[in-house]
Amino acid sequence: MAPDTVGPHADLLSLLAVLTHRAFHPPSGPPATRGGTARRAGMSTGHLSDVLNGRKVPRPETARRLAEALGATPEEATRAFHLAESAQDSMANARTARRIRAPRMLKPAPTGFVGRPGDLAALSAAAGVEGRKAATRTLTVVSGQPGVGKTWLLLHWAHGLTRKWPDGQLYADLREVGSIGEVLHRFLFALGVPPRSIPEDVGDQTIQYHELTAGRRLLVALDNVTADQEIGPLLPGDGPSTVVVTSRHKRPDLLSAHNARILHLDVLTDAESHELLASRVGRARVDAEPDAVRDLIRRCGGLPLALSVIAARAAVHATWPLAQVVERLFTSDTSTIFSSSYAAFDPPARLAFRTLGLGVGVDIELEAAASLLGRPEPETRVVLTELGDAGFLEEPVRGRFRMHELMRSFAAERAVTEVPAGERAAAERRLADFYLGGAYQGERLLSPERPPIALAEPAPGVVTRRHASADAALRWFGDNDGNLPAVQELAAERGWHTVVWQLAWSLDNYQYRCGLVARHDETWQRGLAAAERAGDPRPLALARLCLGNIRARQGRHREALALLEPARVQFATVGDRPNLAQAHRALGFAWEGRDAVRQLHHTEEALRLFREVDNPSWVAIGLNALGETYVGLGRHQRAELICEQALDLHRRLRNRSGEAATLDSLGIVAEASGRLVQAAERYAAAAAVYRELRNLSSEANTLTRLGHVLLALAGREEEGRSSLLRALVMYAEQGRAADADRVLGLLAVR
Repeated sequence: MAPDTVGPHADLLSLLAVLTHRAFHPPSGPPATRGGTARRAGMSTGHLSDVLNGRKVPRPETARRLAEALGATPEEATRAFHLAESAQDSMANARTARRIRAPRMLKPAPTGFVGRPGDLAALSAAAGVEGRKAATRTLTVVSGQPGVGKTWLLLHWAHGLTRKWPDGQLYADLREVGSIGEVLHRFLFALGVPPRSIPEDVGDQTIQYHELTAGRRLLVALDNVTADQEIGPLLPGDGPSTVVVTSRHKRPDLLSAHNARILHLDVLTDAESHELLASRVGRARVDAEPDAVRDLIRRCGGLPLALSVIAARAAVHATWPLAQVVERLFTSDTSTIFSSSYAAFDPPARLAFRTLGLGVGVDIELEAAASLLGRPEPETRVVLTELGDAGFLEEPVRGRFRMHELMRSFAAERAVTEVPAGERAAAERRLADFYLGGAYQGERLLSPERPPIALAEPAPGVVTRRHASADAALRWFGDNDGNLPAVQELAAERGWHTVVWQLAWSLDNYQYRCGLVARHDETWQRGLAAAERAGDPRPLALARLCLGNIRARQGRHREALALLEPARVQFATVGDRPNLAQAHRALGFAWEGRDAVRQLHHTEEALRLFREVDNPSWVAIGLNALGETYVGLGRHQRAELICEQALDLHRRLRNRSGEAATLDSLGIVAEASGRLVQAAERYAAAAAVYRELRNLSSEANTLTRLGHVLLALAGREEEGRSSLLRALVMYAEQGRAADADRVLGLLAVR
């Protein structure tokens, strides 16, 4: 690399030229010679020529000696030293910038990769780099459970295709860095920006990063991205770059905002698991014990991480038969792969670990863990950190912890062996009380107008979960979407009937909003069975009311009526007018499309009772139900008048959920009246509010109605198809097959 012709090197050459002319052409005395100058400077004559001709930058000390050999003053010799020093620094910076302009940040390619040909091909297709195609701008999310090999796949795939990204590969493990700003700083430096030129503000860093990456063909690999990390700043500027994200979550936000594609990794097949074991412990050893290998593969469940851990231990004990490896590593009454580490913990950590084995669901939040352990949150955080530092726990999201399946099994075995039955039951009950309390508080925020139920005092040691807002409650429900049904099933197994039906009641609004139709029905089936076993008529009537309401929405009218009518009778018998009003409202839904007279009777009776109990929110809801009933009777003007009254009341009460429902009803009125443009406006307004409230179930229903209307309006067919396609995706995600089929039918007509 040639030295710079400007800057400190040029200044050094100018100084040496002056000194050389003065030494070789003195006003008096003998002139210097090239050989003599080289000897005095400690250089060869060739090196001297290269320095004086600018072909080489001398070291600072060499520059000083040369200047002195040429008769320089002390000040001139010192200046030569500093100019050479600066010139060397400039060259080093230039070399660094040139070297990292096409960054190569990928971790080394993993050894021993096996199988997954379909996943590799699918990733190439999703990323737009299959075959001879050049890379195109794409964003792909590789999702899957812990230990399934997401990073393993990403690195193997990326190293095999580096030629697709001639401008380099950027890589960051977001589990290992403190912030998005830190990642941006690393990326900018790798792209050739000197540290002092990188802005401190993350927003300014983002702008600089987007400018540098625009138009370039890069791979940006973002590994171990959590559910709540905002990666927008890390996406490169416009151009043919490829972005691959690995995450335990499918990140629907990236799908909607960035048109991301999803590749969800499943566990390895038995054949791939067999190949992985053979590559790690030797094919002869694996082939010699097929039964032990099958057992080991079954126990590891196709997780590459688990297989690698076991294979490593088997490789260490090379003389053990594999059957002995299986026995030693998986039996509860002998040493396991975790036993020595477990034994090294102090008593509180061992107690915490085995108690965590009693947990249910996918992961556990700090407050739930504190309740399970019966300890204050600060103490719980300390002991969980200790377990995490030892690799016994992961904290993929701040405040939420999970164990690998093998670790969880080991913890559960320790709990059964080392924790007395009474203590196990008490810990499980504290966990159930925590989730019940959190779900109940969340339900009250989501539906404050609903007649409440009374919870018993939680067991001592249970942390009280408080949600700051309805949005916070929805996030909490979503975070615990796998845990809450598991807790209800645990409560049913333990015979805690009150916990079972009260959890069903507390999950009612969340599961409805999310469109979890099948799970909602299952939750209340368990709730109804528990209420029947409890023998208390009021919970039984509530369970019948809620399950009947679900069945009515599903169009299972006969089953709905069989549940709702006994509930209505019970509420009337005990004089429970708020719930009696709810029963009449649900019966109105159940008779919809079957008997208009009975439907009208029940909706009118529901409105009368709502007015009697003086609940304005429910009066507005009752008015809206009555308005929809009049639509079915063909009395459109009357329906619109009543729904407008409901809308006005909802808005005065600032009930956004009721406002959305009534806007939807007014859309139904307008559509039935043939005013399709007005119907589309009202449906669109309703869908926007449902989206704001994260009521996915109702939003999908309204989008379907909106799409149907837009298809009938000239020039708006594409809008209609777009609305229907959005509804179709939502129905598919919610598992609502019948509704999805209905939308497909509407799309097929056009």
